[in-house]
Amino acid sequence: MEQTQEKKPTHGLFCRSLKMLRRLVPVRRRTTRSRATAEPDRRLTELQAEPSVSPDLAQPSDAAINDAANMDVAVTEAMAFRDTDTGETRGMANTDAMPTPTESNAPTMELIEEPATPPQQQVPALVKNLHQKLAAHAVMDASLRINFLKLAEEQPADVVLTLLRCAPTCDRAAASMWRAIGSLPLTLEKVLPTLISVMEDWPVHRTFSSDGDNEDVFALAATLGLWVIVHEPKSREVLLLYSVHLFAVQAMKALFSQMGCDTELITIESKHGWACLFSADTQHYAVGLLAREMCRRLGHMCSRIAFYLLQPRGREDPRWDLPSLAFLVEVLKCLELRECAGRVLEEMSRHLRGTCRQRRRLALKGLVSLSEEPSMARGVRSLLPSLLEQLGDADGEVVAMSLSAVRNVLQKKDTVIGRTTALKLAKLLLPLLGNDNSHVQLLSIHLFQKVMGSVVDEGKEPLKPIVSQSLLPLFLHCHEVNERVAKASRETLHCAAGFLKRSDLEHVLKTEQLINFAGRVLADDRSRAAEHLRLALPYLEHPQEPLREAATKLIGIAGLHLRRRKEELQALSEALQALRDDDSPSRISLFVQLMFEERIADLRSSAGSEEPVALEDLQGPQTMRPPGDRGDGAPGTADD
Repeated sequence: MEQTQEKKPTHGLFCRSLKMLRRLVPVRRRTTRSRATAEPDRRLTELQAEPSVSPDLAQPSDAAINDAANMDVAVTEAMAFRDTDTGETRGMANTDAMPTPTESNAPTMELIEEPATPPQQQVPALVKNLHQKLAAHAVMDASLRINFLKLAEEQPADVVLTLLRCAPTCDRAAASMWRAIGSLPLTLEKVLPTLISVMEDWPVHRTFSSDGDNEDVFALAATLGLWVIVHEPKSREVLLLYSVHLFAVQAMKALFSQMGCDTELITIESKHGWACLFSADTQHYAVGLLAREMCRRLGHMCSRIAFYLLQPRGREDPRWDLPSLAFLVEVLKCLELRECAGRVLEEMSRHLRGTCRQRRRLALKGLVSLSEEPSMARGVRSLLPSLLEQLGDADGEVVAMSLSAVRNVLQKKDTVIGRTTALKLAKLLLPLLGNDNSHVQLLSIHLFQKVMGSVVDEGKEPLKPIVSQSLLPLFLHCHEVNERVAKASRETLHCAAGFLKRSDLEHVLKTEQLINFAGRVLADDRSRAAEHLRLALPYLEHPQEPLREAATKLIGIAGLHLRRRKEELQALSEALQALRDDDSPSRISLFVQLMFEERIADLRSSAGSEEPVALEDLQGPQTMRPPGDRGDGAPGTADD
């Protein structure tokens, strides 16, 4: 109804296609009522289950893509409807690509011995056996075909489910079996209800077959079998009774083509989007890709679909959650958020609190997008507690998206952060300042600076101990090779010195005397010298040489402030051993080793300690081995 004058070639396409379908498929009057509407085998127990989604799967696996992408070899790539008004051929190709069965080279093995009927539990094995034989370049002869059709007529549900499980992408062998079913209307009437019931139960259909197998059957795979059947002339009369059911993928391709979205079609094809729709593990990726491409040209349609997905559903089905959320996240920018902001936030919050990793990642992606909208900042801020809970996740992408969303809602200049939120956020950010992921690290440093600048007055004093703990980590990261991280660390270090009202530290920073900065911090916090030393030890194995050098200097300065207490001697011994483990020690590292050996010797011989400690009791005799001594009695070389 909304077509413009320029789009009139597509007006009435459905009506013309339906008329052509009626001309192609003659309808005969039936003397008896068709049995095609018979219900599927009731002896099967259907179980609804959540799709199995890999937690680590952000993109589809190569195996899933390659397996699903081969489906077009066995089925037609498209059907062609000719527009009688314009003479254009739209949407679909011919069926000549379909292999046709022949009578030569037929296998001699009989599937079923006549006249006996196999037990029901043997049906899946027989179907699998036939599929394997046909896959080995065999051809279904007349006898084999008769027996298979008899099996399909007597046990249609077992035949359908087994064939979909062993050949979800409809390879050549499966295509010949589907064609055989489509060639006999009586058998097709028995098989079709089960096949369509699988299609309707999208995205996955879990049903027990007679052998106890309940492996997921991806429902769109059923469209491939039906796509083969529809090209059998004898199947058309039976299929007319089920004409309301669509072949989803082919219908979407035709729709994109009719609306002139050729570029979007090419993009989806190049990213294996259609193939990924046929895998339960990758269908959410495919739906997201489809939605993203639709937004480019069909934003109004995307908006309507999104509003439908946001409506409360009478029957909660968790299998729909992942694909519908993937679609919703991609079309957020097409929505009129003033009309649905509450429902969108409720949906994102529900999945953010859930246990499914893929849904949480999608919800975070949606919240990052929403937080960029000024009108949604307040709504996203209400989810701040849930976002902070994600900062402890082991998944770097989850942490990065959470930090991005938090930063977006706090980035306004007039934003004030409450005392409780500031303390919790600062504690969570402190270990992230040295994260291996540079993006996470950069976001954490900037956000830590934002917390110091935006905390309410009554929250500044409780925040000072955490800011003090950040000084030395920030000092180390001022030596990063990544200039963006180094610059952010220096700026945040200046901010921290001002927050603590340490004019002496601010002066040292202005003169770029970073090593003097570390010395002043350690001199003012001697009681925690061992803690600071241990904090720097992991940096001795950092891949960046400037960071290793800075950590070595920091360890050397911290060692000078250690006393004879047992835990401090232990920290000194750990540092000495870590320095010795370096295969290519620098000059500063060798100097610190010698200094520590002398320091340990002085502490062992000094008097006045309330708790005398023998170094051998802490680390063993090897602790005192000089750098040049290999420990075997022989003198060490310079290389040793």
